[in-house]
Amino acid sequence: MKKLNIDVVDDCAVVSSIIKFELQKRDHFNVRTFASGEDYLKSKQDSDFIVVDHHMSAMGPEFMDGLEMLEKMKNRANAPVIYLSGQSDIRTVVKAMKIGASDYLSKDKAGFVHTLGYKVDQLIAEELQYPETSSGSIVSRVNILAATSILAGLIIIFCV
Repeated sequence: MKKLNIDVVDDCAVVSSIIKFELQKRDHFNVRTFASGEDYLKSKQDSDFIVVDHHMSAMGPEFMDGLEMLEKMKNRANAPVIYLSGQSDIRTVVKAMKIGASDYLSKDKAGFVHTLGYKVDQLIAEELQYPETSSGSIVSRVNILAATSILAGLIIIFCV
């Protein structure tokens, strides 16, 4: 099976490292991390799946946030995007989805990283088992739920 290129764009090195660690436990993911939307867009990477954080201010106020990044990616990426945010503002979620995010995941939910990997694995298995019902996108139907609190606790400690 071809490894999927999953790109994580988050200014918090702890979050990026945790996501990378969790997803690379699986043999079929190649995870690359980027500290800003600008870094990702300059890289011109060929992504199968992108995880984008909303609030990327650690790099400085002059750097784009996740919504701006989605806007700039509109004409470039066919890869599904999971939008991450620690905000509970539904307007942010709706705006991200309207701009082009495939799904949304709240960082406030415990265990979101573990669940992200599990759900992507589940979707890939479904695509392989029933290719005739495939939407053509590996992760376009990902539905993220929360599971454990350990990773969320680390993120709150290091990234808030």
